[in-house]
Amino acid sequence: MCYVWCAMADRAGLVRRARDLVPRIRKLARRTETLRRIPEETIHALHATGAIRAAQPERYGGLGLPFDVVFDVAAELGRGCSSTAWCYSIWASRNWLAGMFPEQAQEEYWTNGCDTLSSTSLNPARGRVEQVQGGYRVSGKWDFASGVDAADWMLIVGNCGDVALMLMLPKTDYAVQDTWFVSGLLGTGSKDVVLNDVFIPEHRTMPMQDMRDALTPGRTFHDTANYRIPLHSILPFTLASPVLGIAQGALEAFERARQGSESPAIQMRLAESAAEIAAARALMQADTREIFAKAEREEMPTFGGRISSAAPRPAHEYGAAFSVDDRVRYRRDQVYVSRLAVRAVDRLFEASGGHSLFATEALQRFHRDIHAATHHASLAWDGVAEQYGRVRLGLDPSSVDL
Repeated sequence: MCYVWCAMADRAGLVRRARDLVPRIRKLARRTETLRRIPEETIHALHATGAIRAAQPERYGGLGLPFDVVFDVAAELGRGCSSTAWCYSIWASRNWLAGMFPEQAQEEYWTNGCDTLSSTSLNPARGRVEQVQGGYRVSGKWDFASGVDAADWMLIVGNCGDVALMLMLPKTDYAVQDTWFVSGLLGTGSKDVVLNDVFIPEHRTMPMQDMRDALTPGRTFHDTANYRIPLHSILPFTLASPVLGIAQGALEAFERARQGSESPAIQMRLAESAAEIAAARALMQADTREIFAKAEREEMPTFGGRISSAAPRPAHEYGAAFSVDDRVRYRRDQVYVSRLAVRAVDRLFEASGGHSLFATEALQRFHRDIHAATHHASLAWDGVAEQYGRVRLGLDPSSVDL
């Protein structure tokens, strides 16, 4: 049974409903931290907006909107509650990812209705994947599964030999281990999941290389721009956008606390942080507009007659619309958006005084949360900056994660 709402299912309507939800989730932010998960009433409210289904394929009850609407919604929600914005972005983006899988997997994923939630863990280090007849046997532990308490499914990454796979499994196949005792983003409940010799059929797996190159079944099955975009050119914005919202929330909290201040130092810090946040938002929006313009005109590469292959492709064989230069630039910008947001929050927090340290104050929570969020591997600057620098200096990238 899907949630129903009256407002029009368009970008502006979704963003407006997210904005209207901010005061409510702001009041629940401390409770969310205490629970160490997203409260049921918040999940219900998110479903009711329709925003979790924003980029979900229309065939399965989604709105089928361009995927970047998720970023606009997450940036709004982050103004009220960092953990809610983070989990929203995970849940909405995983329903987009599910649309890349073979048709049989998608039918199973949405078999109980269109309001499916999925968590994810992309770190294969402690997992073991063995190919067997008809699929794979999987064991091990996967960490940082944000929003897992409410999830019906998991998407995990595992290595089978030299091939990285994304695997889809229902909650009956894994156990949740409560390890989420942390300093920031407490409400995301990003716990561990444990698998013990679980069989995953072939149709519920996807080679990561096919996702990186936008050569998944979803590209032909749904035939929309959402599925013509290389994975890493767009997916990390699902993390950068909540970070942007957190920074905006911190700025607004600082302004509320400092109303009427005659201090030039306070005024100048506020101005510079506001400019950085605005610049970060403009950078993200410029990139996503460009990405979707390219995706609209992108054609299916054939790679010598192959539609899909787990083998890495040479740089010259990438889809015509998304060059290696484009890919490294998008990755650079995803991380730089986060760096700008962190600088903005740090500058404000340094001038916020001793009273901002109290647990009742929103600014200290935003400060903790933004530093927790930017510890995510996808938002780490050094490796991404190196890849950008290599390509701009005429060298091949040393990573396949583009």
